[in-house]
Amino acid sequence: MKYFFSTICLMMVTLCVATSCLKDDDQKAEAPQCAIISFKVGDIKSKMTIQKADGTDSTFTVSLSGSTIYFNIDQLNNRIETIDSLPSWLNISRVVPTITSNGYVYVQQDAKDENFTTFTSGKDSIDFTKPVHFLCVSYDGTATKTYQAFMHLGTTDSDSLYWTTPAEGAMHPVSGQHRSVVLDDRVLVFSENGGNPTVTSTAADGTESWTTPAALTGTTATIDYASVTVFGSHLYALDTEGHLCQSDATGTEWATVGDRTFIRLLAADGTYLYAADATGILTSNDLENWRLCGTTDLEMLPNNPISAEFYDTRTNTALQNVVMMGLSNQNTENAVVWYKVSSADEQYDQAWNYISITPDNAYGMPRLQNVQMLRYHNALLAFGAPYDALYRSFDNGITWHKAVSLMALPTDLKDSTLPTSAFVADGKIWILQSGGKLWKGEVGKK
Repeated sequence: MKYFFSTICLMMVTLCVATSCLKDDDQKAEAPQCAIISFKVGDIKSKMTIQKADGTDSTFTVSLSGSTIYFNIDQLNNRIETIDSLPSWLNISRVVPTITSNGYVYVQQDAKDENFTTFTSGKDSIDFTKPVHFLCVSYDGTATKTYQAFMHLGTTDSDSLYWTTPAEGAMHPVSGQHRSVVLDDRVLVFSENGGNPTVTSTAADGTESWTTPAALTGTTATIDYASVTVFGSHLYALDTEGHLCQSDATGTEWATVGDRTFIRLLAADGTYLYAADATGILTSNDLENWRLCGTTDLEMLPNNPISAEFYDTRTNTALQNVVMMGLSNQNTENAVVWYKVSSADEQYDQAWNYISITPDNAYGMPRLQNVQMLRYHNALLAFGAPYDALYRSFDNGITWHKAVSLMALPTDLKDSTLPTSAFVADGKIWILQSGGKLWKGEVGKK
């Protein structure tokens, strides 16, 4: 079945902080009689303008989920404010708060206006670009408490990627085609090395030098370096005979797991490892018992190297979004993207679905050489040669938009033809390039 969503959503969160009421003339906590005890906001729609592949601008609406905006209620200083800065481009001129209180709530939209008006929770729209005050009056009318409310927007720097290049000698020593993964706070880079794969590693926090490249041993067949995948506390890969092989966090010693053979190792999430054979996409949580979880559009499965990410759904941490991306010879215009919802409970675990490019979805990920995908700052990012732009998806890989200049790739990477690999470690995007070049990018950090 083809999989397609028409709505763009970016996940954001809400924290409702329940606190005791303090009388304005008393610093001791007392039984609540006039207090706002929780504050959250509805989804916020904002217009964004991006550049399409043909160079023209396109404006679309992003709906930021209010369920991921955290608020703190300071009962001592009578302040209600977002804990973290929100994106600088967020439109906070029409925000609908939902307030739980001990007492009646009134609102004042402008400090010049001495009057408070009745506030209807969950319905009234508030302009947070102007001063906002909420008045809580106890039900018996004997006490009042006034709060000032703030929604803090970040500067444009907080939406910007800044890149640094470590000093000579701190860069990785691999050359040629390679694949990078992160396991147990270590970065491991597997290199093709002329048909004799090697691995080198370093600490993800950048406190160590890279290890000397070591050969992959322990099996009679050669390990397919491009298939290396992290699952649980181990590394997995296929060998040239299609056997599943396992290694510890060093990535040097490998051993065959089971007798089954596969044509491709695809992805992993917090519960399952995914592989493909002639029957379809298979999944297993114990590496012994495998079941089908995808049998259609198999010609659109990506070839190695494959990028994959998994993360909790916005509504249920027991469910995970899983997205994989790569190239298929059957699609000459776009990268191929697959999606599923994963659950440890098999009755809720869904099948893999190919996200087809249709007239309703004109924003597929362009087919770029060495295309790769990662997840950073609540969005999926993808790029590839000629390395002239980052593409972002806020809807689990369904639509992709060229990022504005603030989210640019390193300028000296542009037009390069050398192989790269990318991943997220220590809160930064790492881009490694054949020949020993390394960039680290972080939002808002010059």
